[in-house]
Amino acid sequence: MESLLNKITKKAFFIFTIITLVSFYALGQKKNGTPHSNIINISPFTFLKGQIPMVHFERVVYGNLTASIGVAPILFGPLIGSLVFPPDKFNGGIAVDPELRWYAKSDKVMDGFYFGFYNSYRSSKWESSVSAKDIFKVNTTPDLKVSSTKLIGGIHFGTQRMLGEHFAVDVNGGIGFSRSKTFAKEYSSQKLYDKTTGGGVNLKLGISLGWRF
Repeated sequence: MESLLNKITKKAFFIFTIITLVSFYALGQKKNGTPHSNIINISPFTFLKGQIPMVHFERVVYGNLTASIGVAPILFGPLIGSLVFPPDKFNGGIAVDPELRWYAKSDKVMDGFYFGFYNSYRSSKWESSVSAKDIFKVNTTPDLKVSSTKLIGGIHFGTQRMLGEHFAVDVNGGIGFSRSKTFAKEYSSQKLYDKTTGGGVNLKLGISLGWRF
């Protein structure tokens, strides 16, 4: 059952990402684009999740509908995975967040209330020599290579307001579900040493600053 849920979640994420990218491409074929139909947003508080500020590109797809995708390098491991396998050396990772938004007023696209769907994929790797399960044992944990992935999907809503012709402020929230896996392999033999899985309700809260063009 768990394996089936993971496959469904992964397929949903990649289908959602493809839809977002195809929307960008389709709109790019139009000869007459909407003036100021793009926004570059920066989310300054994503460092709380171990990322540098995430950069989002949002574009009008059709009518009130926009599509966006955000990317950010990950600087340190996820909370749960890091607690189970505390990092000695973090090797990096990446976060990718595609979104679809529908704005309530056709004359206020990218400038008003919206709701839609959000998705998120996070992948990171690090090295560890300690496992929480072996914390009371001495010299029993081998050097480990740890990898972690997390998939999130849900609905979100918010408001994006234009302050002048170009500058924008976006405040949003949402709720969804997450699935995560953390694998630890022995550094020398590459044998699976341990794994941790998790999931549940995911709450989203974000603030970003943007420039419309």
